[in-house]
Amino acid sequence: MQLPFDPFPTLLTDRLHLRRLVPADAPALLAIRSDPRVNAYLNRPLPASLAEMETRIETLDGYIQKKESIMWAVSLAGETEMIGTICLWHLDAERNAAELGFEVMPEHGGKGLMKEAARAVVNFGFEKMQLSAIDGWTHRDNTASQKLMEKIGFTRSPELEEKYASELGEDKCVIYTLMSK
Repeated sequence: MQLPFDPFPTLLTDRLHLRRLVPADAPALLAIRSDPRVNAYLNRPLPASLAEMETRIETLDGYIQKKESIMWAVSLAGETEMIGTICLWHLDAERNAAELGFEVMPEHGGKGLMKEAARAVVNFGFEKMQLSAIDGWTHRDNTASQKLMEKIGFTRSPELEEKYASELGEDKCVIYTLMSK
C-alpha cells in the first residue's frame, strides 16, 4: 500500500475542491458534526465546542502525517467554505484496503456532490495508493449512503459482513466494497 500523503494531495473535480483541513474549517466542521440529520446514523457523540473541533482537526492532521488515514475538506470549486469531508481510513495492510467515509451538510445533499467527491477519492485510492479494495460501512437504514456507493460501483459484501459480524453488532451496519480493476 502506497501512502502518497506528502505533499498533501489536493483533488479537483468539475464542481469541487478537495483539500487539507485547516483550523479555519473548525466552525464548518462543528456545524456538520452538530447537525442531527448528519448524525442520524452515526454512533458518535456530538461535539461540545469549537475548541473540540479545532483539536479534532489537529488530530486528523496527525493521522495524515503518520500515514494512518487521510481526510479532505470538500468545498465548492472557487470557494473556501467547507461543505463536507471525505476520507480513506481504517487502512488494512492485510487486504490492501481502506474504508471510505464521508459527510456533507444536508443543504448540499442530493446534488451529486458527494458522488463526485467519492469518485475522485476512490480513483486516488486505486491509482495513487494502489489499493486492492475500498469498503464502505453504513447503517442499514442509511439509504442515501447506500445509493451513493452503489452509483459509483460498490456492491454489498455479505462476506465482509459475516467476517465483521461481532463489530457490526448494535450498529446494524451493512458493508459495501469496490475492488480495483
